[in-house]
Amino acid sequence: MRLSDSMRPHPLGRAGGPESTEEGGPPNRVPGGWARPRPVRYVDWGFQRGLRALFGAWGAPKIFGRVGGKREHPKTLRMGAVGFEGSVEAKPIPKAMTIAGSDSGGGAGIQADLKTFAAFGVYGTSVVTAVTAQNTRSVVDFLEMPPALVKAQIDAVVTDIGADVVKTGMLASSAIIEVVAESIKRHSLTRVVVDPVMVAKSGDRLLRENAVEALRDLLIPLAYVVTPNIPEAEALLGRSIRSLDDINAAVRDLVAMGAKSAVVKGGHLDGPATDGLYDGQEFRAFTSQRLSTTSTHGTGCTFASAIAAGLANGKSVRDAVSEAKKYVTNAMKRSFPIGSGHGPLNHFHEMWDNV
Repeated sequence: MRLSDSMRPHPLGRAGGPESTEEGGPPNRVPGGWARPRPVRYVDWGFQRGLRALFGAWGAPKIFGRVGGKREHPKTLRMGAVGFEGSVEAKPIPKAMTIAGSDSGGGAGIQADLKTFAAFGVYGTSVVTAVTAQNTRSVVDFLEMPPALVKAQIDAVVTDIGADVVKTGMLASSAIIEVVAESIKRHSLTRVVVDPVMVAKSGDRLLRENAVEALRDLLIPLAYVVTPNIPEAEALLGRSIRSLDDINAAVRDLVAMGAKSAVVKGGHLDGPATDGLYDGQEFRAFTSQRLSTTSTHGTGCTFASAIAAGLANGKSVRDAVSEAKKYVTNAMKRSFPIGSGHGPLNHFHEMWDNV
């Protein structure tokens, strides 16, 4: 229902204040005492900066006119809550779908994925594979979703909204992996970022041990990019990884399994945090400073989601990985204290100036 002009709240509060009168007229009161919005006769640059942050990768909207203005555009942005009516240039927004578990603590899982998508200007949708009861200290419990419900969620999203990129995280069981792999093939989803989540930061298992084979055989061959950390890569390959040379060999073997590209994250090795990427043609290393922080919950989810967002925004695999590495590093640097265990990253560090 569209509110009439007489029902829209004024941004500066109740009628009777210094901004509540029209030019030369009485207070602009309506039932309930709230003021009507006044025409905007100036450019609010702070508001414009906020719009640029909100609309991020697909461009700041172009604002026209004022309330009651005559300029028209096929797509209109109504800003009644701030006494403003304007227009935006309509561009298709990139879309990414996360298929993962829910983290009640908000630091990892679909919560981290959706925050990351938003930070990159990508519209995020979600398919919940499991609901976890967890905080910064531990995973207290979790409940897997029925595979049929996981399939229904994927179908509902893809047949209406679509997905430029898919990111998978916690899949919990071989039955869910089978449904996800089948759905990816049935819907011809070709750009899939596979984060082979097996163990939470707290050390709690998030994937049944008998599901590793299904992950290796069914999902890795569908991956556009696969992003294991060292323990996950060791589980997939069945051998130890102790050096950058081992990472180099591991990414090549993951591509040989069917993945188009592979990134093995080197955070578990000593020294600088170096990740290795192999895209089927060349090996590249991405190194960042090792940070002394406990705010590391959700780093793997965030890294994979940032890669997915980069791909959705049209970047190459190499550029998406490079940008994701910088994003995660800065999100850790600009983190804030939450909980008493492994805290979350600051996914909106480029927008939250007060942190």
